[in-house]
Amino acid sequence: MQENSKRKRGAIIAAGVIVIFLSLLIGLFILLFIGLEEKVASGILLVYIVVEALVVVGVLISLFQRLKEIDKNEIEKAKKY
Repeated sequence: MQENSKRKRGAIIAAGVIVIFLSLLIGLFILLFIGLEEKVASGILLVYIVVEALVVVGVLISLFQRLKEIDKNEIEKAKKY
């Protein structure tokens, strides 16, 4: 049981670090987006913001899937084969 809590903690920490880093990057891009007056550069920054936000969503989805795997004890079941 303690092994599962270690696995959960590791998954949550890894996802948390990625989400925090990408959130800071999104914030930086938003600040740059506000200050720009050129439409082409603003469009490119907007694309980066959307892509980074989608990556954050993907990381959170994969975190929830990983936590479900750990709860179902799929790792131990797979070791039998």
